[in-house]
Amino acid sequence: MNQDKTVEEPLLSQAKMNEYKEREFREYLVNQDVTLAIVKFLLALRNAPNKPDSPSQALIDYFSIHKDTRAHEDFEKLRSDVEQLEQENNELAKEINQIKEQIVQQKLEKQRKEEEERLRLEEEAKKNTKKPAKK
Repeated sequence: MNQDKTVEEPLLSQAKMNEYKEREFREYLVNQDVTLAIVKFLLALRNAPNKPDSPSQALIDYFSIHKDTRAHEDFEKLRSDVEQLEQENNELAKEINQIKEQIVQQKLEKQRKEEEERLRLEEEAKKNTKKPAKK
């Protein structure tokens, strides 16, 4: 009996969880005026003199005509901002690569100069050790 009870409990809690999520989703649809928009569509469809052949296409057409222009403008502005930032990001990435190349070149140049200086000092040291001491 205990075994049956433990199997049922997770199922009940999963069912309750699904019910809760469904209720939250319905509230979200109401709060975002989605249900109102669908009701308006259905009323427009009901009152239309000619019924559409494809209700799903009519739904798409209805919402494309009655879109929220402010939200659409905001979306387009954000899209343009994203494109601008991507372009700026690409330019900055190129600049970073150029600076990295300059750093590598400067390091190589510094190493070359240090090596030349070391060789020069070695040559001078050899010359100084080969000179006979004057008495």
